[in-house]
Amino acid sequence: MDPNDINLADPGRLEYMRRLASMTLPERNQNDRETIHQEYASSMQALEPHLTKFLDKHNNNTSVEDTPLLAVDIGSGRAVGTVHLALTLSSLHDGRDFLFYPTDYAAANVPPKQQLYADGYTQAQQSLQHHIEEDKETSTELGWDSEIEPLFKGDLIELGGLRSDQFNGRRGFVQGPDPDDAGRLAVQLSADPKDRKSFKKENVTFVGAQSASDARLRQLKLQKKSHAFYAGLLDRVREIDILHKETWSNVQDIYGKCTLVTCMSFLSCLGYRDPTAWHDTLQLASKLLQVDGYTLQYDESGHAGFGDSKAMASFADDQGLGLVLEENTICPVNPNYVIVIWRKV
Repeated sequence: MDPNDINLADPGRLEYMRRLASMTLPERNQNDRETIHQEYASSMQALEPHLTKFLDKHNNNTSVEDTPLLAVDIGSGRAVGTVHLALTLSSLHDGRDFLFYPTDYAAANVPPKQQLYADGYTQAQQSLQHHIEEDKETSTELGWDSEIEPLFKGDLIELGGLRSDQFNGRRGFVQGPDPDDAGRLAVQLSADPKDRKSFKKENVTFVGAQSASDARLRQLKLQKKSHAFYAGLLDRVREIDILHKETWSNVQDIYGKCTLVTCMSFLSCLGYRDPTAWHDTLQLASKLLQVDGYTLQYDESGHAGFGDSKAMASFADDQGLGLVLEENTICPVNPNYVIVIWRKV
């Protein structure tokens, strides 16, 4: 999110800006993760049947079966959402990876006093660098032998076999090895930071991942491919200002090659300044998508007709974008947002 795209006349947004500015990068990323896990799930459920049709059709062609599926996330901000999208979609389709291109402003486009990220890097680049560093820590296997399911920091576990019933059956998240005892694990039992205990390996049983994206990331860690996943995203970051078409040339090499274009929570940031920004999103998506590819918009309704099926379809037709409106539904988690899906024909 560009700091210029916060409506400072809105007290709620101003308070959000203050809270955001007080957070460290890891705290901001964690804040994003918690929101995204809840809200993006409904978007993925809406998109899945459409992408399944696409994949079924194209997988019948053996010449493209192993071809990477290209995707672009417009206005990716810190790219936490891009990571979630890439992992979730791959988990839903048998590990067939979606190679996302995160797009974001360059830091040079933001006045120094407003920069929330390092000079010379986009927000996405800085955030993905943090993901890579974080991955080095969390990709260490915490299982001790072949009879125990390998564990990673963040895994959901259940406690059992303890002499005291106080903790038997309770669940928590692995935090890592106990620094005072290499044979025990530190487990976070609730949201309270103080609610952390240490347990022997035989009393900890792996339950699962928190979400589809976490499950896919865990699979990549087991395969020792998680670093390559993050590094690939970092390498594909492109500097794009959706409102300035001269910057679109930075993705011109993948015009007509993309399976998917996503644009998430874009109007909620800059809709007050340019409510027709979704027009630009569709125009760029039309250039990027291959035939039968999809565009997913998840955003705040009410900006210049966004969320109004008739108004949206009319714009796409008038502009000759070759986009057909496939779905327009209210998000069940956030009724102020709509999930809009388009298909390129």
